[in-house]
Amino acid sequence: VPWPEKSLGTWLKEQLPEGGLIGFDPWLHTVGQLETLRGELDGSGIEMRATANLIDRIWSDQPAPSMAIARIHPLEFAGESHGAKRARLAAELAAAGQNAAIITLPDSLCWLLNIRGSDIPRNPIAQGFAVLHQDGTVDLFMAEEKLVEVGDHLGAEVTCRAPESFLDFLGNLQGPVRIDKATVPVIVAEHLGDRAVWGSDPCALPKARKNDAEIAGAAAAHLRDGAAVVELLAWLDAQAPGSLTETQVVGKLETCRRQ
Repeated sequence: VPWPEKSLGTWLKEQLPEGGLIGFDPWLHTVGQLETLRGELDGSGIEMRATANLIDRIWSDQPAPSMAIARIHPLEFAGESHGAKRARLAAELAAAGQNAAIITLPDSLCWLLNIRGSDIPRNPIAQGFAVLHQDGTVDLFMAEEKLVEVGDHLGAEVTCRAPESFLDFLGNLQGPVRIDKATVPVIVAEHLGDRAVWGSDPCALPKARKNDAEIAGAAAAHLRDGAAVVELLAWLDAQAPGSLTETQVVGKLETCRRQ
């Protein structure tokens, strides 16, 4: 699809002018994305239907999920304990008459619990899911192997559960439960059914409002990285034109950042 010049809906209508049935992986599309696509396809005779991921069925050497160890994001950098964050957001849920909120964005999860990870290169997140309850407790769905360094930090009010139990847990969750159309996979909304209520990710706005410690940390990070880039540029000026590969330059930058 020549995106963004042409939307997926437009492309599908061109490929299926007589209509048809299109399967999609409900883990890989959000409720909002599916609503937009179905709106584009309205009247076309094309139906969208959730199905198992067909690529997974034939990808015999698919890499296993990352088991990178999660680490504590210290209070001196977070500026607020995860207990205070949980209590603050839980009070908002209670005021709205919502029993829980589903958190599916890894950066929201890591912000809420003051943890970081390395599941994705150069992106300090630990992948998982979480359910924040109106009493401030959290059910965290993340592989046990990843949590060996953060158990004491998370404490008794955060219950760690196996990722594969997430959907069954949703099936037993009492509503109303807040989910965000823009971020939640379709399969989550399907499992909640009429217990779901639409709302924003409860972490979205609070994590965007940086406190003094976070602002100071960002400034210090820019100073450190600025020094590394200056050192890299000085090194580049000393090299013969055309003597370097892109890989060598990236390697040098990583060395400068570690110093």
